[in-house]
Amino acid sequence: MRITLAVTTLLAATTFHLSLLSGIPTTGYLTFADKIMIGVYALFLYNLASSVYIMRLVDAKKPENASKIKSVAIKFLPIMIAVIAVLIIVL
Repeated sequence: MRITLAVTTLLAATTFHLSLLSGIPTTGYLTFADKIMIGVYALFLYNLASSVYIMRLVDAKKPENASKIKSVAIKFLPIMIAVIAVLIIVL
């Protein structure tokens, strides 16, 4: 169920990005909207990858490891958001 939600969200973001691109003229560089969407893709892929890894640990009967990875993933998420925000602004 979690993976289905993550993949659906990623597909919705991709569809939104394509819709957004159709409304602006073609340029040879990344626009601010492109940079934001790349950050969104990175966050969604991080969510998907961590969910898959945690599910594999649970399926392998290692719930303690899955719990540790989950807590690390949750603590790393705000750091990742801050780094992406800084990169979007700087680049």
